[in-house]
Amino acid sequence: MIEITAPPEPEFSRLLAADPASTKIISVQLSASVSECAALAKRFGVEAIQDLRADCRLSGLATANRMRLEVTFSAEVRQLCIITLEPVVTNINAKFFREYTPPAFTEDAQEIVIDPDADDPPEAIPEGGIDAGEAVAEQLGLEIDPFPRAP
Repeated sequence: MIEITAPPEPEFSRLLAADPASTKIISVQLSASVSECAALAKRFGVEAIQDLRADCRLSGLATANRMRLEVTFSAEVRQLCIITLEPVVTNINAKFFREYTPPAFTEDAQEIVIDPDADDPPEAIPEGGIDAGEAVAEQLGLEIDPFPRAP
């Protein structure tokens, strides 16, 4: 028998109130604490993550009944070289955006079509708001070099 458990709590959670009908723009600056950085380093299997900061802008797209989260973030990641096991420090600077829509407007497609050149479809707005911190953490995980090499 398979036991279903709740997903783990996000290490870097920052909820933003979500109202797609609003024209108000929410701008916030996020900064991860030392303990949050340590938890994210453990999650991503790296030696350390330091100085994780993000500038977030959440705005409503009234014509599409959507919200758009635009983020610019930076972090310093320390990993071990896959060859020499020497520490490798990488400064990550990245930008991304995500779109959200109320759950009633998400599509339940019977067939999944993957187009690598298309934008991601909008995510359903979760109860409680949009977690900008978790969005940053997920994108950070994608930006980390899986095979770091010392010079």
